[in-house]
Amino acid sequence: MKNTIITDIEQIKPLAVKYKYALLYGYRYIKLINGFDSSELDKLDFNSLYAARFFDENGEMHVVNEGQITAYKSDDDADDEENSSVRTVALVAKFADTAPKKELKIKEYYDYDDDGQLQISRTRLYSIA
Repeated sequence: MKNTIITDIEQIKPLAVKYKYALLYGYRYIKLINGFDSSELDKLDFNSLYAARFFDENGEMHVVNEGQITAYKSDDDADDEENSSVRTVALVAKFADTAPKKELKIKEYYDYDDDGQLQISRTRLYSIA
């Protein structure tokens, strides 16, 4: 897993369009986008969001706005495939207009705790199916 922190909005914007999907948390809405692209980016005001997740099968960029916009970018590497799995959850009906597909896939990463027991160490959004 490669992790990067980015605080420059001009670096965050071009990275966002590299992902297929977006989950946007505005102050008055939550929007799930299947097929996020440059036309969606042009309509997006990052200052009106308090959080966003841009994601696809290869990684995720989690953007938060806490007075300053910061992105936490995570990309999978070869080792992650052996220590992870993908599960599917049903989407609620409110997303039907922006994401007509009915399921959200979530990737779970595994690691061992101090007692040697397998645990989910982190999760991320993976795809819309």
